[in-house]
Amino acid sequence: MSAWMPIYWGDYFKDTLGFSAFQHGCYLVLIGAYWTNGGPLKDDRAELAAMCGTSSDKLARYGKRVLAKFTCKDGLLYHERIEIELLKASNRQAAAVANGRAGGIARAKLPTTIPTTTEVRIESKIMDSGLVEGGKRANRTAMSEENKLSHFHNWLAPFLGPQGWAIIGKAMDPANPDFELCMKMCREVARTNGKGWPHQWPKKRGAQ
Repeated sequence: MSAWMPIYWGDYFKDTLGFSAFQHGCYLVLIGAYWTNGGPLKDDRAELAAMCGTSSDKLARYGKRVLAKFTCKDGLLYHERIEIELLKASNRQAAAVANGRAGGIARAKLPTTIPTTTEVRIESKIMDSGLVEGGKRANRTAMSEENKLSHFHNWLAPFLGPQGWAIIGKAMDPANPDFELCMKMCREVARTNGKGWPHQWPKKRGAQ
């Protein structure tokens, strides 16, 4: 995994309000181990205690709040925020490799299912003229909403790296198992780069 890991201290301290020095120490060690491992940790309390330089008993007694930051699944401990950062780091590395091979000019091909910026401009001109198939006037409101979302996708994809369109595709499909993770990543990247979130985006599972 990447040699460096971004830590957003504002988010960290907000998420660990009330932690003792012992809990901060264990949490930071486990975050570092997760990052170095490139993925989830084994849910083995003796192994986790050894990583933190403490005993299993002490970790069980004082480390409950730390371990609660992780989600246990199939014998592994997952951390949602680190998973997002790992995915972002993987995309940065892939982008660097791709740019190096192509002399820094390589650019991912846009899928035909998502309109390019030029196509959106052409579609907007047709829409503004009121000309549509069969001589009927277009539903400007519906088409406008579609175009807004397409513009947003075209803006967002480059920030997500070479797999940008694949990530957007998963984030647009609530049935995809990676939907929530990819959507959170898209939100994070959009927020970081100063863009609002389009109301046309599919809702999370269970959202009204």
